[in-house]
Amino acid sequence: MLLAVALVAHFQMIANGLQNPDSLWLGGDYHIADSWELSLGRWGLVLVDLLRGGFVSPILSGVGMLVLYTAAGMLLVRVLEAQNSRPLRWLIPLTVVLAPQVLITESYLFCSIAYALAFLLAVAAAYWVQRLPRWPGVLLGALFLMASLSLYQSNVGVTAGLLLMWLLRTLLDEPEALAAFARRLGRTLLACALGLVAYYMVLQLRLYTTQVALSGYKGADSVGVLHALTSLGTGIPQAYRDFFDYFFGRTLAANYYHVRPVYALLFVLAAVALAVRLWQIRRHRVACLLAVVLVVLLPLAVAAIDLIVPETTLILLTCSPLLTVVPFVLTLCARYMGERRLARAAVWLAVGLTVVLLRGYLLQLNTDSTTLLASQRTTLTVAQSLLQELQQRPEYRAGMPVAIIGQPESGNYPNLSPCYDKADSLMQMGLLFHSPHANAEGWQQIFKQYLGVALNWSSREQVMEIVNTPEYQMMAVYPQEGSLQEIQGCLVARVA
Repeated sequence: MLLAVALVAHFQMIANGLQNPDSLWLGGDYHIADSWELSLGRWGLVLVDLLRGGFVSPILSGVGMLVLYTAAGMLLVRVLEAQNSRPLRWLIPLTVVLAPQVLITESYLFCSIAYALAFLLAVAAAYWVQRLPRWPGVLLGALFLMASLSLYQSNVGVTAGLLLMWLLRTLLDEPEALAAFARRLGRTLLACALGLVAYYMVLQLRLYTTQVALSGYKGADSVGVLHALTSLGTGIPQAYRDFFDYFFGRTLAANYYHVRPVYALLFVLAAVALAVRLWQIRRHRVACLLAVVLVVLLPLAVAAIDLIVPETTLILLTCSPLLTVVPFVLTLCARYMGERRLARAAVWLAVGLTVVLLRGYLLQLNTDSTTLLASQRTTLTVAQSLLQELQQRPEYRAGMPVAIIGQPESGNYPNLSPCYDKADSLMQMGLLFHSPHANAEGWQQIFKQYLGVALNWSSREQVMEIVNTPEYQMMAVYPQEGSLQEIQGCLVARVA
C-alpha cells in the first residue's frame, strides 16, 4: 500500500519521463559511471549501473527508486523502534517517499536508483549497529556504511544521525545504565570510523589503479581528517545554518504550503516530550546532561557532510539525512509525552500535524513536476519548430554544423506553469543549463532523446567561440527574424 501511494504521488514524473538539466546533459538513454564519478569519490556507482545494464528508463528509474525509498522508510520504523505504533508505521515511511527531495532525486534518471540505494544502505548500517551485538553489529554496520558512501557521500549523515537518535533514546529509557550507554557510544563511533576508513581505502585503491585524480568539485579533493578538524570553525556553523534553513528557510527546500509552521509546532511538541522525560529522570543528572548534549549535537550529525567537506554547498539532493528528523520527532512525542489524557491528545496533535505536512509535501511534488512538465512541453515545441526551419535551410541540408544556444524560458517562451514561483529552483531551471556549452549539449540530447534526430552538431569549442563573437551578440532571439544565422561556418540558432 505504501508503494502504491508513492507511485500515485510520483506518477506525473514517471509517466512523462521528466528530468532535470544535469540528467539530460550527462545521462542520455544509456549511462555507465566512469572516471568523472570516480573522481567525485563515488566508486560504487559503476556497480549499480552494471547491474541495471546501463539502461536509463524513466519507468525503471522511477519505480526502482520508489521501491528502495519505501523499503528505507519501513526500515526506518524499525530503527526508531516505532513499529508498535500503528499511525507511525504509516506516517514515517510516507514522510520519506513523499518528501520533496525524493522527487529531486527522481529527476536524476541516470543515478536515482543508486542514490535511493545509498539512503537505504545508510539506514541499514544504523540498524545493524543497533540490532547485532558488539563486533558483528560494528562490522556489518561499517560494511553497509562503506557501501552507502561509495554511492553518495552525503548519506553519512543518515547513519550518524540515526545512531545519535538511538543513543538518546537508550539514555532516556535507561538513565541509570551509563556503562551500557558508554558501550553503545563506543560501538557507534567505531562503526562509523571503520566505515569511513574502509570507504577511503577502497577509493584510494581505485584511484591508484585507474590513474584518476580526485576532482575539486564541491571540495572532493580536500577530504581528510586533518582538514576536517582544522575547518570545524567553518563546518559547525554551516551545519546549524543548513539544518535551520532546511526546515524554516527557502534556499534548500521551497517550504511552501504551510510546512514551516507545521515543522515549528512539531519541534515544540518534541521539546515538550523531551522536557517531560527529563523531568521524570531528573535525579539522574549525568544522563540528563548527556541527553541535552546529544540533542544539541543532532544537527551536526545529520549535516555531517558539512563537517567532513566544509567547502561543499548543500542542495536539496544532498539533504537526505534530514529526512530522518521528522520521524524522530514523531517518535519522541509518541514515546515520552506520557499517558495522561492531555499528553495523549498532544500525541494525536503531532499525528494530525504530520498529516498536514504530508499534504504540503504532496502539493510540492505536484508543483515541482508541473513546473518541469511545462518546461519540457515548451522546450520540445521550440525544438520541433527549429527542426522544421533547419530542414528548409540549404546549409543544413549540405551538412553544416548546427549550434542551438539558450533557454526558452530566458527568451520569448516563459514557463507557463501556474505554480512556477513555488517550485524548487532546480525545477524552475527547466531542461537546460544556463552555461553556453552545457546548454548547447543539452539541446543535442533533446533532439536525440525526444525527437529521435541526430544532427551534425558544433563542438564545445566552437560554441564557446561563437557566443563571444559580435555577430552572436547582435542576433535576435528566436522566433524573431534573424535568430537563425551562419557564424564561423556553423548554423546558429539563438533561443535566448
